Amino acid sequence: MIGNAVVDIWAKEGVTPVCKYEDDLKVFRIPVHDAPFRDGDYSYLYDRDECIRCIKDLHVPWHPDKGDLQFLFVTDYIGFRWDIPQRSVSLPPRKRLKFLERVRVFLDRFSGHRCHLR
Repeated sequence: MIGNAVVDIWAKEGVTPVCKYEDDLKVFRIPVHDAPFRDGDYSYLYDRDECIRCIKDLHVPWHPDKGDLQFLFVTDYIGFRWDIPQRSVSLPPRKRLKFLERVRVFLDRFSGHRCHLR
């Protein structure tokens, strides 16, 4: 419920686009001409501090291991690594290794047995 309130407030304040899936939120931003927040060669309508300022009265309990402290072009969201400039999506190394280990354990357990998949 708090996530929905955050998204609604951000939309009202012009912080868009915001992606929300269950309890995962990711704010993106699009460069605009002559905006108040500069980052390198680009200007934007908001920065991370401005986004947080808009919702500070909600006292959102942010997860310490999730989210970025600044806007990044390569970022993790809903368990995937999103590379915006390359227009690619992949598994972050930790998650990729986790699933690789699951496959290895499965194959070790069933090696020498016939396994019929349907």
